[in-house]
Amino acid sequence: MMNEKRLQEASNHLWYEIMMLHRLAPDVDSGVATAVWRYNALVESFAIHTRNLIDFLHRRRSQQRVIAAHYFSPQKSWLALCPDKSTCLKTAETRAHQEIAHLTYARQNVKDKKWPVVEIVQELRPTIDLFISETPKRLFGNRWTKSPF
Repeated sequence: MMNEKRLQEASNHLWYEIMMLHRLAPDVDSGVATAVWRYNALVESFAIHTRNLIDFLHRRRSQQRVIAAHYFSPQKSWLALCPDKSTCLKTAETRAHQEIAHLTYARQNVKDKKWPVVEIVQELRPTIDLFISETPKRLFGNRWTKSPF
């Protein structure tokens, strides 16, 4: 397990990622942004927060990135609890890489640009809830006095 102080500080950034995912999802799904560029900005933000949370929850090892396994000792105890990445999340992660985070040739082949926002949140939420319930509360920073949802 990492140093508790570092984990507490990192958890405040995790709180932000979760909060942004949940606040963006309804606006992306509803089409509230009537200008194409505003809609694209919402989708891009949603995709980046989705990618960050998938990476946080499912990455097995990293010294540079904050990952859920760092909050557990031994780290493999989180990996035993964490469900496998669903097809929906694998697709979202790939799309975030190919369509949002990197300038790729794959973008040229995208026919349906709509993101299954509700399904992505429904797939992530149980694993986020599991992480929150299984993580020792002393490892959460000051932002966690209120729910990120």
